[in-house]
Amino acid sequence: TLTLLQSDSLDSYRVIPASAQDSTLLEHSLATLAEQLNQQLRERDGESKTILSAHLSLIQDDEFAGNIRHLMAEQHQGLGAAIISNMEQICAKLSASASDYLRERVSDIRDISEQLLHITWPELKPRNNLVLEKPTILVAEDLTPSQFLSLDLKNLAGMILEKTGRTSHTLILARASAIPVLSDLPLDAIARYAGQPAVLDAQCGVLAINPNDAVSGYYQVAQTLADKRQKQQAQAAAQLAYSRDKKRIDIAANIGT
Repeated sequence: TLTLLQSDSLDSYRVIPASAQDSTLLEHSLATLAEQLNQQLRERDGESKTILSAHLSLIQDDEFAGNIRHLMAEQHQGLGAAIISNMEQICAKLSASASDYLRERVSDIRDISEQLLHITWPELKPRNNLVLEKPTILVAEDLTPSQFLSLDLKNLAGMILEKTGRTSHTLILARASAIPVLSDLPLDAIARYAGQPAVLDAQCGVLAINPNDAVSGYYQVAQTLADKRQKQQAQAAAQLAYSRDKKRIDIAANIGT
């Protein structure tokens, strides 16, 4: 089933008045987020651990937190507005970069900034917890890494993301979890089909909405074969590799190229 995920508005945080407690709140929220990320690092492995480590480095960066403090002290912004302004300034610089890699870090900056807001004012956090109770193809403008990691992947049949790229951390996590993704599809073109059954074939770039029996049958067979192939590949990947002269070697591949 196609399920539409609307982007959260941050307006309710932006209008929170400045307070004498803002500096203390900021330090507490930064420390809490760092603690949460460290806890997740202890529980995760693989690509998710690498990305969580990158997020931890971002919030511990002096420039990231320092600019929030500067916006509060020099421009007299409230903490909520300062976190959002800092996010927007960094994202604007990244979006203007000629590097695809840097442009795709926008989602990471937005991710940690939103987490800071949610930690500081948990009562304002949207109640959309992305609970997937049945096989779902998630449709969204974008999905942050923390949102992806919060999903029950057993019921995530695929994702359609309007704004993502091949080095996006969310896309890397999806690939590592064998979740098919279609990107660069306008959200408006898909949103009207929300709630309808669909089949997503990311390998061929196909989204079949309300598929008939023939299409559904074809993809059921294709999925069975894909599952079998994935199992065989996983078994092969776990085998040790040796050179011709019997020396143990490691083989790695870049998932993005």
